[in-house]
Amino acid sequence: MENIGKTLTPLLLHFFAPLHDAPQGEAAKERDELAGGPGAIGPFSLQKSCAPEARGQQGDELCRPTGQTRAAPAVGRGKTMFSDDLCGPKAVIAALRLRGGGRKEKLDRCLREAELYTGCGVSALLIADRGAELQDLAAALELLRGWPCPLGVSAGGDFFKSWELARRSGAKFIFAASVAGQLRREEDAPYAEQLAACRAGSQIRVIGGVRFEQQPILSGRPWAEDLRLGMERCDAVAVSGSGGGRETPVKKIERFRAVAGAFPLVVAGGV
Repeated sequence: MENIGKTLTPLLLHFFAPLHDAPQGEAAKERDELAGGPGAIGPFSLQKSCAPEARGQQGDELCRPTGQTRAAPAVGRGKTMFSDDLCGPKAVIAALRLRGGGRKEKLDRCLREAELYTGCGVSALLIADRGAELQDLAAALELLRGWPCPLGVSAGGDFFKSWELARRSGAKFIFAASVAGQLRREEDAPYAEQLAACRAGSQIRVIGGVRFEQQPILSGRPWAEDLRLGMERCDAVAVSGSGGGRETPVKKIERFRAVAGAFPLVVAGGV
């Protein structure tokens, strides 16, 4: 763990569960090369609902008050996630899940976990769940509005849905499962323009995956080139193992660090 800590900054803990079969062809070879061995988990396709035109279709109901109230946490350290130059002290970001039960049960559990993690001194909280309804994510963000450490959100890793939730709720950051490499080249340029338009003048920080878990590899570019492009599209790059909860190979972290230099890296699984 000490060696890993010297390799990256900041540090992020645990994301999603693996879903799919092993990848084939060149993508599988590249995953194995990055990880230093076989055993990667396969890709899933980017859904049409990720497109920016899908934003806003849920309407204002995304942030409709739920009527649930909370007490202030017993401990709050008031940290920021990154320093101004994005190369501050290593951070630990705790993920809050919204699985199982009705909305009230999910929010009660979310609040308990937020209080526990904050009391333990985490740097930030990420409300994230691959299968969560947007309304549940919005309700959790509203419940924790004003929390003493930064809040982030991830709507299944979808950049645009996550961004809209953050914009409406005041969340400080989002996680997007992939910001480079997952699209064919003819689709990638418009996607990059859309990301840049969202980020222009905004204070919302972006943790963006590159070669992340089961994301497709369709760009035809070497991983290092996609990593450099990804660094232009986010504030910290997320690196992962082959699936949710699986160890992120140290060799992969080292290879990303060698290309990224001082740019923030986030270990997003298996720590």
